[in-house]
Amino acid sequence: MSGLETVALIATLAGSAVTAVGSIAAGNAKAAQAESEAKAREFQAAQLDIAAKEEKASAQSDMLELRRRKNLALSQLQARAAGSGFSATDPSSLHLGSEIEKYGTYQEQMAMYGGEAKARDARFSAAANRYSASMSRELGQSYKTAGYLSAAGTILGSIGGMAGKYTTRGKYG
Repeated sequence: MSGLETVALIATLAGSAVTAVGSIAAGNAKAAQAESEAKAREFQAAQLDIAAKEEKASAQSDMLELRRRKNLALSQLQARAAGSGFSATDPSSLHLGSEIEKYGTYQEQMAMYGGEAKARDARFSAAANRYSASMSRELGQSYKTAGYLSAAGTILGSIGGMAGKYTTRGKYG
């Protein structure tokens, strides 16, 4: 093998090695990017979990305030009925009390429902972010594997090319 052929062989091997390292580095960089995206999604999911708990707590607070108002209205009704000379068992007082009770309970339930619905939506969003994080990690692993396979293909292709070039008839046979 002449000096020029040796230099060409070394240059080909070096070029293949650099290309292979580049392929691996690109795969690792994409994998790192996917991992960063996964961590961001998990952070968002954690924030949504917190928001869900806050929505539920806020709804419970609203419900308790509505219950307090309902009980105050019932108490005022009873006090006014007694102060006006009516009895607490008077049909009008009972009817008004029943209406206040129904409407107050309805408001309490709507407050809880609204909070539960918002909390449920936040939990669904959190679950979607966790799923997306999982998919990002799988994609990152695929990028990494693809980088290694590309590097191996580059090296094997280079070796195959050199073998074909330097084993032609008449050179060594």
